[in-house]
Amino acid sequence: MKNSLVLIALCFATSLSAQKLKPAEVPPAVREAFAKAYPTIAKAVWEKEGDAYEAEFKVASRENSVVYSAAGELMETERSVKASEVPAGVLAAIKSAFPGYKLEEFAEITSKGVVTYEVELEKGKEEFEAIFDAAGKLIKRESSSEDKKGEKGKD
Repeated sequence: MKNSLVLIALCFATSLSAQKLKPAEVPPAVREAFAKAYPTIAKAVWEKEGDAYEAEFKVASRENSVVYSAAGELMETERSVKASEVPAGVLAAIKSAFPGYKLEEFAEITSKGVVTYEVELEKGKEEFEAIFDAAGKLIKRESSSEDKKGEKGKD
């Protein structure tokens, strides 16, 4: 019974963190900002995360996402990248901080004009994501289950 309650609580918490939306449920200001920035994108998957709206879509077979405020202001962009597109200093810092880990997927994140790099790392059964700044400093490490947003670029 206790395990069932924990499972129910986890499912409920997960459903609160990101709510899938139909395009018509996205505020007009957000849809207009997205259409202006990405006029060739016909299909996007929308989610509401807190007070923000995220669109996930592909450009040239690569995963992308953008986050907007309810007023249509761009808050963050994320795009999958190959390892060869990550600055050499950042790659060196990742390999130094996590020796022996397999570097699985990469993304470039821009928020408030600041670029960071996210990498999914794996070693045996351990899998997690780490975020580094453009200078190679580790900013954050989190369990992959905290932020499963689909495939990012592989190299």
